[in-house]
Amino acid sequence: SLTPQEVRDKLMNDNDKFQKAMIDYLESSHMGEFMDTTMEEIASNTKLTKLDQIDDHKSQSTDEVKKSNIPSDIYALPIKPPDECKKKQCVGCIKCKQIENWMKSFKETVNRLVYNLNRHTCQIGRCKEAKSDATCKARFPRDVQEHTTVDKESGYISMKKLEHYINFFTPILTFLMRCNSDVTCLLTGTAMKAVIVYVTDYVTKSSLKTHVMFDVVRNIVERKSEFLNETTDSIERGRRLLTKITNAFTVKLEIGAPMAALFLLGHNDHYTNCTFKTFYWKSFVKEALKVWYSMTPSSEHNNNEENMQNILEKERIVIHRANEEYIGISPVMDYIFQPLIYETCSLYDWIRLYKKEKMSKSLQKEEHQQGDEMEIEENLIEDEEETQSEHHQKGNSNVPPRFLSDHPQHNSHFAILRQDHESFIPNFVGGSLPRSDKGSREFYCSVMLTLFKPWRTGHDLKLETQDWKSVFDEYEFTDRHRELMKYFNVRYECNDARDDFSAQRKINGIPSSFFNESDSTNELNFDTEIQTYADLFTTNDDGELSQECYGKYAWSKVQDMNQIQNTLELSGW
Repeated sequence: SLTPQEVRDKLMNDNDKFQKAMIDYLESSHMGEFMDTTMEEIASNTKLTKLDQIDDHKSQSTDEVKKSNIPSDIYALPIKPPDECKKKQCVGCIKCKQIENWMKSFKETVNRLVYNLNRHTCQIGRCKEAKSDATCKARFPRDVQEHTTVDKESGYISMKKLEHYINFFTPILTFLMRCNSDVTCLLTGTAMKAVIVYVTDYVTKSSLKTHVMFDVVRNIVERKSEFLNETTDSIERGRRLLTKITNAFTVKLEIGAPMAALFLLGHNDHYTNCTFKTFYWKSFVKEALKVWYSMTPSSEHNNNEENMQNILEKERIVIHRANEEYIGISPVMDYIFQPLIYETCSLYDWIRLYKKEKMSKSLQKEEHQQGDEMEIEENLIEDEEETQSEHHQKGNSNVPPRFLSDHPQHNSHFAILRQDHESFIPNFVGGSLPRSDKGSREFYCSVMLTLFKPWRTGHDLKLETQDWKSVFDEYEFTDRHRELMKYFNVRYECNDARDDFSAQRKINGIPSSFFNESDSTNELNFDTEIQTYADLFTTNDDGELSQECYGKYAWSKVQDMNQIQNTLELSGW
């Protein structure tokens, strides 16, 4: 699929076929005028009520509504369309006439609904402060456009719109929902990317920060301090207080209907035809970079070397008990000690395809009887490679692909690669991936090579005399891997567009509350997460990160912190 930026580029490249297809799609999806008629014709032919008159009747009974002049279309269920005529060259059968009559009724119904529900009338106190106020808060009347046009300099699409006082709507949506709607087409790359990240952040909600949770508890306790002074049972008071706190957490989390149905009704919290697999990508990057980082002799990287050692000390492994012994294992070991027949598999493909299974006891016993425990010797590894390749070619399931002898589970587990149609989708956890257009280019190249170039150690990724950028430029990535790298950066493009779009709305006097402004704080956290890794590559003369490693928001915060630090140092702290 095309990214928002690619859609914009195609619109600007004088691609007439693509432009026509895009315009036809947009005009068929929504419209800003009545269907085959005008507002004046509808007003003169029918007696219709306004939306505010309909609101006054909502509290009435069904019989009272029937006696009133409210159009029945608003409270009636939509009529199902007739069966489709499957004749290729039909000259007008009964089904065709039924479809024609239904389509005529459909257009008339939609026009009446739009006239009653979507038509805007300026009123004092609703969209205007006073009669003399010429500005409508709902931004009516809207500009009229006779034809849909494309600005070839910016790629902006000006949609056809023939009515001043109705917003855009989708006919089928209005026909089904019987209510007011405002269908907005994202006609600029900025708006499109802004909404993409808004919807993504709304759907994939992160857990509350610790300081937010404590603030919620403090506010509840302060507002409900009378609980502490009541004479009722202490257990009852505690239960009521915890209920209040839980409800406050629920509001902060903005739990949606699917999540509520998950806990209350046991329904699934999401529905997808894909299976996801957690991928802690930083652990693999640490493993690949540590050999090169320790080889850096220059003194200007001493601070960075110390930081890297601190990172490596935080590496965690799972302690597993096997044969009365405790061993440490991690997903990183599974990859760097993968079976020899899979050594051409990249890390990304390994994560989405590999499956580790335990050998049966009979197979373990058979392997043990064939010889003593394997030692790390060159000739033995070569023999194992030949054996694995031979059995793999013959399809012998009795000898599964085993990990290298350095793997702690060499004698008890084996790995296999699934078919592509059974693959998982890696879920990158542990921080955001580096950007391709900003920050340290060396760090970005090292991460992408770690993901898409097969390796066991960092020495397999590059030579000591090479830098990461040159290796990245020379390496022949597959088309799929290049496509993935392009998609990795879409998130950052959307975040930038969200900030730009919010600024544009503020300049134009339009409230920006539609987008979650607090997410800028989360972006600062993401920048901080990759800061330590970027230290390995991009520093200034003082050993500090350069401005290009930060976004605008993060860099302003860094400047503020530096100013406070200087003030404290000058004052003697």
